[in-house]
Amino acid sequence: MKVFIVHGSFGDAYVNWQPWLVQKLKERKIECVVPAFPTPIHQNYNDWKKLLDYYYEMGYMTEETVFIGHSAGSICIARYLSEKNVKAKGLILTAGYNGFYEDSSPMKALNESFYVKDEVLACLKTNIDKRYNIVGDDDPYIPKKYFEKMAKSFDAELVVVHNGGHFNVKSGYNTFPLLLEMILKC
Repeated sequence: MKVFIVHGSFGDAYVNWQPWLVQKLKERKIECVVPAFPTPIHQNYNDWKKLLDYYYEMGYMTEETVFIGHSAGSICIARYLSEKNVKAKGLILTAGYNGFYEDSSPMKALNESFYVKDEVLACLKTNIDKRYNIVGDDDPYIPKKYFEKMAKSFDAELVVVHNGGHFNVKSGYNTFPLLLEMILKC
């Protein structure tokens, strides 16, 4: 098994729960890759796709991979896996959404290039064995209906965490035992 993580807006490999998860996977001898995607400058699907293409071409995305996406990284990796028709062990989104526009926010400009029609994600139903969207019941940024819509678009199980927030440091997520548990089930 391999694990491949795509962080969200303003993120990198060294924030939130990612360093803790990498360490826990390393202890279990599970390879984990967390690329540093450019954000906020060059945060758009075409630029992030270039980095994903590199890892795809190097053979990091196989049927033995569990993909993790956080926030905007969720729709980015889901779209990419759909476009490439990648088969995988699992796709676990954390605060995964698609199509949320907040006109007054700079996040609209950062995220709108990732969004796709739900039909684009449909192939994930057959290409990926285990599919989850872990969401907080009190996420301060994204309305719950967008999490539900994302999960429904490719028959992912919606896992609602009480007081999960956005699964970032502000929500107290320096560790994420539930995510580790779900990866190990894939």
